[in-house]
Amino acid sequence: MKKGKRSDLSSMKDSKNSKGGMHRRDLIKGMVAACLGLAAVGLGFSSASAQEGVQHELPIVTHWSNQKGAFEYMASDQPQYRVPPPEEKYQPGSSYYYYREGKNNFLPDLNNYVGMNFSIRAVSDKQAGAVAERVVKATGVDLKFYRPDAFTGRNAPTRLKEAPGYVQVVHGKIIKASDEDPGCLATFFLPPNWKSDAPEGTYPIITVGHYDLNEHVFMPTPNGRGDAFGSMVAKSGIEGRTGAIGVIWNGGGAWATYTSNPQAFRQFGKIIDFAAEELGGNRHCVMTTGNSRSGLTAVKMASNPLNLDYTIKFVSAGSFASNPDNKELSFSTTYPKQLMNLCRMTGFHDSWKPGWKYPVTDGVHFRAKDVNQKALINTHFIGKDAFEVAGYVQAGKDRTNPDWNPFSDKMMDGILDAGTSVFLEVRTNDILPHFNHLEYANRLEEKMKAKGEVRLHVDYIARAGHAWRRTPQGRFALNDKLWDALSQFVDPNATKGPLVEPGKGYYKINRKTRNFEKVNLTDGMHPFSMDVPVGIMRGDTLALVCTGEPGTTYRVEISPEDGLEAPAFKAEGVIAADVTMRGVSFVDVPRKQPLGKYRYRLWIKKPGQEEMELGKSHSVTGQEVFLHIWDEKLAQTLVSGEVLWKKTYGRLLPKRLGPVIAGFSEH
Repeated sequence: MKKGKRSDLSSMKDSKNSKGGMHRRDLIKGMVAACLGLAAVGLGFSSASAQEGVQHELPIVTHWSNQKGAFEYMASDQPQYRVPPPEEKYQPGSSYYYYREGKNNFLPDLNNYVGMNFSIRAVSDKQAGAVAERVVKATGVDLKFYRPDAFTGRNAPTRLKEAPGYVQVVHGKIIKASDEDPGCLATFFLPPNWKSDAPEGTYPIITVGHYDLNEHVFMPTPNGRGDAFGSMVAKSGIEGRTGAIGVIWNGGGAWATYTSNPQAFRQFGKIIDFAAEELGGNRHCVMTTGNSRSGLTAVKMASNPLNLDYTIKFVSAGSFASNPDNKELSFSTTYPKQLMNLCRMTGFHDSWKPGWKYPVTDGVHFRAKDVNQKALINTHFIGKDAFEVAGYVQAGKDRTNPDWNPFSDKMMDGILDAGTSVFLEVRTNDILPHFNHLEYANRLEEKMKAKGEVRLHVDYIARAGHAWRRTPQGRFALNDKLWDALSQFVDPNATKGPLVEPGKGYYKINRKTRNFEKVNLTDGMHPFSMDVPVGIMRGDTLALVCTGEPGTTYRVEISPEDGLEAPAFKAEGVIAADVTMRGVSFVDVPRKQPLGKYRYRLWIKKPGQEEMELGKSHSVTGQEVFLHIWDEKLAQTLVSGEVLWKKTYGRLLPKRLGPVIAGFSEH
């Protein structure tokens, strides 16, 4: 049977492996389930544990057909969506496409992103089963994946069961904001006690919106969320709890979007409409979570600038870094992954280069290696720089509307007016600029204080980078906080109180064990942290970015390594006495500067204290911190921002310490 045309309810195996109509795997699973059921009685588990005969509806959809080279509802093929990074010498003016769709080049534009209504990741039957196994292991409750046509609405035929005792997952639904909208993708997790006739308002709703849907549903936490959401939804509907609905969606597209376009807000509103009207969800008891792009999505949806009909009660988010007002600093060599992200937003491999302009494609400036050797262009971008193009792709004309900035009064007032409680993790030395997240936390706290009620807790974590904080029990704090908040609405025995404990926590990550350790601030001052570039080409400008206690002064020396005869660099500055708590120093690197390796040294003086050097024991790695100065001709030969990040900068960054960049931290 061809992929994409399958309508049977489960993946069928060869009949020679069956006995009496039941597969050997099912016989074994039935015996295991029976044993688990007996064990559950002894351990006090709910009778919802490990159901016998639960089979997934397979294959998992992507909604992409390679035969058509296009979207096809219910198809399950693996799309080819990338043009490989070019390896030839750079030719200015050429169109170095980043994306493809089937046999065609593809360029993103407003409301036109990669993987909007299809997934860019095909999923094996084994991967689907692995999610269910992780949920069973965590909760004793089974989980079943359904294809998207298993449920279309309350009054339509359905393959879902009434209160089956396991989590039912309707995967890959296409949700549209309008008839013109191609749609986004969403997956709905239903609690084991779910009833189709449950009235709207019965089940709280937890949500997360990240990149590709299949990737985020089926990869293990923290890279995916299917096992975490499956487990939370499972626990929400057993042992006397009333149940909750979980939703994972793609934020409006797999790539090239950061869920900033108004259409994405409307898509989220329609997702909540579907969960409430068709599944019994409570549109005024919604909770969001996320890290990185999904963290940004969480706070944006909580802001609800279109005043859609939902209320977000709680947010747990980490490591989001979007502030259009700081774009030049955010997309700098200090944060080289951001240079690759520019390429992903504009759709061109070379848009990271200083001075890049959107190309004029006249049928001449295209490469023989392009997918179909045909030119493609968004003519309204011709001649614009990377920031203009990326900004318009993300939000259209609204990019210039200050009200749509997550830092604006309008966006933050949406959170205040809804009574949302917020838990944030700000992690220093992140591959994304943590200073934006720190400013967001401070601004939100300031506004809450002015209104007389602070519903915000912020954990500051030194040297953690993009890595989620784990608790001593090995769980992730972002998930734990979400479950704690949800429990107050689904568990009649849960202690009721504030959804967050207002205040701040301070942690650091142990370089050897990778454990997160509590930090006691003996001086009561915010810890100092600095991000520095590990490499730069001559003729460019270094950006040294730090955060810390307002009034803290710092000075930096960047000296040539032994044996290299070259002038040193010096910089100094002070931490601003405002909500940014930021200091920035710029250092120009002359085109005649000798190539080679230079060593960073850093001294700080906090208010009322003596100056102290933050030596190598305060660096991210525990070793000396170096800057590599490269020949500016590298920019003439290197084409792709992806190669720049992964092979040029990536080889200098400490992989074993996780997603971090170079720098220093007081703790």
